[in-house]
Amino acid sequence: RVAWTRRRILETAGVGVLVVGITVLVFHGWFGNRLFLILPVLIWAAFRLGPRDTAGTLALLATVTIWETLRGNGPFITTSHSPNEALLRLQSYLAVHSDTTLVVASVVQEAKRSAANVRRARDELEERVKKRTALLSAANQSLRVLAGSVQGGQGDLRRRGGPGPLDHT
Repeated sequence: RVAWTRRRILETAGVGVLVVGITVLVFHGWFGNRLFLILPVLIWAAFRLGPRDTAGTLALLATVTIWETLRGNGPFITTSHSPNEALLRLQSYLAVHSDTTLVVASVVQEAKRSAANVRRARDELEERVKKRTALLSAANQSLRVLAGSVQGGQGDLRRRGGPGPLDHT
């Protein structure tokens, strides 16, 4: 479950604004045919927002690019090709971005999950070590008390003139 904090809402909105803004600018020729300019924003979404919100970002990208292509804007429109061919090229473009960013988002999410599991296991182990250390300290103290009483008893026997229980003759 995702915690929708103010920071996360702002970050998600920022990604959305960047996707729409960069896509519209590219499709209106401001950056030429530099379609790759959207990739850093998509990778940002993949690393920071997770697979679900990355899919939403890709849906937004698809909506804007399809809209612009159908309006006759963008690098997929040429005079020698039909609108259907432009949409097929656009579909390939979207497929490459979708595959790339969704795989990255999934790998990052799995890495975060694995790191959380390792931290949880480490904390459990640390707690077990503390408990075992406490048990060993208590057992060690009991052994010291027992050893002290045995030595005290042996000393009493020697003072009385008899062999101690640990003397071997």
